[in-house]
Amino acid sequence: MTQRLKLRFAVALCTGLVLVAGPASASMTNIEWLTKMEQIELSRGVMADHVHAQGTVHAIDPGDGTITILHPEIGSADKSIWMPAMRMVFHVTRSEVLRGVRAGEVVRFEAARRKGAVMVTRITRIAR
Repeated sequence: MTQRLKLRFAVALCTGLVLVAGPASASMTNIEWLTKMEQIELSRGVMADHVHAQGTVHAIDPGDGTITILHPEIGSADKSIWMPAMRMVFHVTRSEVLRGVRAGEVVRFEAARRKGAVMVTRITRIAR
């Protein structure tokens, strides 16, 4: 991905966050925030696509429905999803996705844009 495209992505992301992060955002629940982000993306015509990647699980919070994964640069075929290599907290679409996964494991995962965020939809453990 070109530097210019990466910059445009960062500006678009920040613009969406600024729109959401007004005074009312302090009292928003996670679901309300994700729904607001989804509305912003739909108004901009953002296409949803899947990405497939591999990464290392750093933490899991089943109560919050999140998983922290260290992953390389990832991007979808239609370029609607792109992220640099980083350690990121992802929400999962269903709590069952986290079943059997432990911190320290290397996993393959699928992520898609859901409720305004890139969420993990499937995880497969990689046998060592």
